[in-house]
Amino acid sequence: MAQKIGLFFLIFCLSSCEKKYEIADVGGRTSDVSSYIKSGEYKAEFCKGNLERLIKTGPKEFSKQDEDTLQKKFENWVVDFNQRQKGKGKNLAPNTLSPIFAKTHYQYSYFAPFGSLFHVYRTDTGFSINSIKNVRLFIRLDEQGNFVDTQFSTDAWVINQCGDPINSEIQEF
Repeated sequence: MAQKIGLFFLIFCLSSCEKKYEIADVGGRTSDVSSYIKSGEYKAEFCKGNLERLIKTGPKEFSKQDEDTLQKKFENWVVDFNQRQKGKGKNLAPNTLSPIFAKTHYQYSYFAPFGSLFHVYRTDTGFSINSIKNVRLFIRLDEQGNFVDTQFSTDAWVINQCGDPINSEIQEF
């Protein structure tokens, strides 16, 4: 009987002593993401002792079949961006970027308010606008692989203070 109690206590201690991974969403609420990390599907990325982002170990890679969708989202961004630039007398973005799927790669995942997991992809355009030498654009997919955004963004959603200058640099046009 004492052995069974000791074994139960040992199992209880080991299960309750497991490392728990918590991440704050952009609204400041924390979620337990231990199952994501323990599954091996994600790695934890820490910044100043806090779990800041998840890195998917086998993210979706875009293919030629995604080109039309990505092109449309790029064109939506160009229209919006160029309208804002015209009034300022600044340089405009080119109308096409081909092949865009080959320039768009997974960067990280994060939690939005209410527990939605988003995957952030970056497109290195290779073109310059004003003082920005290689304009970087970002787009998000949800957990099911569907696009979240109608167009690209020039901002990455999670600004990392710990050594990710490419995804955390604010591009000022």
